[in-house]
Amino acid sequence: MSMKHRLSVVMAPGDAPVIVSDAQLRMLQFVRKHPGAFYGEVAAHIGFDRPSITAYASRMERAGLVKRKHVKEDGRTYAVLFLARGVRLDLSVRRV
Repeated sequence: MSMKHRLSVVMAPGDAPVIVSDAQLRMLQFVRKHPGAFYGEVAAHIGFDRPSITAYASRMERAGLVKRKHVKEDGRTYAVLFLARGVRLDLSVRRV
């Protein structure tokens, strides 16, 4: 019995293809719909903890898919996420 893994291809600025997991794609889709989302909001949406979201965000920022910004709220500094300009999330492939 083979296990299917869904991978998606997204396009970073400059039409550079990046392969992401299903969870990473869900994170990108959420950030596209909710620009400036807090890590906790993203974590709740995809069912991961904040440290996992931080690790995902770091990898995706290096790949040019997201941008992080620090904002102050209630006297504390939080990171929020935005989809990088020019990112396209409309391509998919399947690997068996």
